[in-house]
Amino acid sequence: MTDQMTDRKVAHFEGRVVTVDGATELNCDGELITGGLERAINVWVDADRLEAYQIPITAVQTALARQNADIPGGNVTTNNEELTLRTMGRVTDPRAFNDLVIANLDVTREVEIGLPGPLNVAIGAEYSVGWPMMVEFAATHLRGRLMATVNLAWYGGFMIGFTIAYLLSQANVPWHWILGSSTIIAVALLLGRIGLPESARWLWNHGRHEEALRIGHKYLPGPAELADMQHEVHHKKSTFGELFSRDYIRGTVFVSWFWFCNVLPFFGIATFADEVLKQYGLAGGLAGGVGLSFVAVVGVAVTMALIDKAGRRIFTVPQQWIALAIFLILGLWSGAPAPLVLVLFLIFSFVNAMNGVLTSVYPGEVFPTEVRGVGTGFAAAISRLGAAAGTFLLPVGIEAIGIAPVLLILAAVVASGAIVSQLWAPETKGKSLSETAAGFGH
Repeated sequence: MTDQMTDRKVAHFEGRVVTVDGATELNCDGELITGGLERAINVWVDADRLEAYQIPITAVQTALARQNADIPGGNVTTNNEELTLRTMGRVTDPRAFNDLVIANLDVTREVEIGLPGPLNVAIGAEYSVGWPMMVEFAATHLRGRLMATVNLAWYGGFMIGFTIAYLLSQANVPWHWILGSSTIIAVALLLGRIGLPESARWLWNHGRHEEALRIGHKYLPGPAELADMQHEVHHKKSTFGELFSRDYIRGTVFVSWFWFCNVLPFFGIATFADEVLKQYGLAGGLAGGVGLSFVAVVGVAVTMALIDKAGRRIFTVPQQWIALAIFLILGLWSGAPAPLVLVLFLIFSFVNAMNGVLTSVYPGEVFPTEVRGVGTGFAAAISRLGAAAGTFLLPVGIEAIGIAPVLLILAAVVASGAIVSQLWAPETKGKSLSETAAGFGH
């Protein structure tokens, strides 16, 4: 018997139970038993994760049986002998069990099922209702800074949420508890919004002048904003189709595509920061994801402090060309040193966040009151397509064609956004909402 056999105090042989007390061999009914099978490894299964992905435990058993086995590989016949080949497939390193494929999931199907959910509908409504309301109640000289607070909260929330989710997942907290924790913030926001007034500009635009003036006198920051509301020209009836009319098509294309090209690389890089950095030999982990988000928060803070003084275009156009240069360097220089790669990713996170502030500023300024809500909502929908592409297609692309071609594709996307911004991004600093909309769309 082997030493492992001494650890088993009971052996079964021909239906009889024989006690073994440290013997090196055992003679039972004339049969000699030597050796023994070693127990290689215990495989512990996370039941919560299997449930989340809807994978049965039998799939794990099947994968272990099929992928941890030596299989016949055929015969090789020579003049003097015939050799039997065997394909070595048994796992020899316990860490290799982490690489076993348990199941192939249809990610696209899961995404399509999740999109129509109430949570996603509520988030979509927030863009087309909440953001225009904030723009319309903001003072002209503070509008850029006030709208930048949206991005500051967004990037800061992303960083905090990323950190908390990472730590909870490491503590094996079930995913549905992690996701459900956001209910606390949602309830607080709901309570805080009770009693919010209707948009004075929307009321005025729909002929409800008395209500608009009453709300305007109470909530608008000053007489200049009240006068601007009264003098804003209502051009056409608010319909979705008007976004593509001669008056609004340029604003629709600019805001939508500019937003799309900003969020696609951000969601791809930020969501999979760890995986992207590992492609260059950098173990990102929590530090990688949080580090990029922290740099983004700094970029938003800098833009927030300067946007009403320096203007809009200076934070719109140059940052996109810088991001293009970064992706070209990383895509064309496959052997770039790891420290340089890290620095470039940090620079991208900084300039992309600065550029991202304008995604909350421009929609409310470019679209006039009659299409501000529907225009912002449409542009937000296009941007979510970019977010989905960055989140789900980037890891697929890395696996299929490698990190360098994926970065060159991102460079092409960023280049298209830079060209559109270079040609069409307006300077709206210090202008009233009626001036910004009239100057861009009519």
